[in-house]
Amino acid sequence: MMIAIGNHCGKDVDSYSFSSTCQIDTFYWKFQIIEYRFEQIYHRMIKRQAVKKSFVMYFVVLFQYLTKFKNDKKLSMKI
Repeated sequence: MMIAIGNHCGKDVDSYSFSSTCQIDTFYWKFQIIEYRFEQIYHRMIKRQAVKKSFVMYFVVLFQYLTKFKNDKKLSMKI
């Protein structure tokens, strides 16, 4: 990304257009980088939530299984 900024800045000869184009281009790339970082963070958060949900579901199923097993054991003891 930094190479693209450098190449674009080097194209203009006039100092005014050089600096303004360079600033706009630099701002654009900074915006792109920030947007990319937010996207990464967002996807990480989604992955973590998915992992949390899967762990919660795993423990819920495990708990249900254990309570069912315990209840079946009590039932078999009564018989």
